[in-house]
Amino acid sequence: MPDYEIVAWWSELYPGYEDSLDERAPSLDRIGQHEAAIRFAAGHVPFIARHESRALTPIAIEPFEGDWHTGADIYRSAWEAWMELPPPPTWASEPHSWLQLHIN
Repeated sequence: MPDYEIVAWWSELYPGYEDSLDERAPSLDRIGQHEAAIRFAAGHVPFIARHESRALTPIAIEPFEGDWHTGADIYRSAWEAWMELPPPPTWASEPHSWLQLHIN
C-alpha cells in the first residue's frame, strides 16, 4: 500500500502586523517586548493506523536574500548534488548536419 502524506506549509508575522487593517508588516525590529519576525512552519498530515508508527518525510527550509533567482539557485545546487545525468549518446556530440540551414 502506498504511503500518503500531506505536507502543508505556512508563514506568519510574529507577533503580528503593525497595522492589521492595511496589512502592514512591522517597520521596527521589535513590537513591544517581542522581536518582529516571520515564522515558517511545515505540518505533516500522514495517514497512520492506530498502534502503528512511521517516519515523517524529511523537510528542509533554507532562508536566502535576494530575488527568486537566488532562491532557485538553492534548489538547483541540491538537485545537482543528488541527480546524476546519464552520459549523452555519441551521436548527440557530433554535428547535426540534418539540422543545418543554408541561407544564400
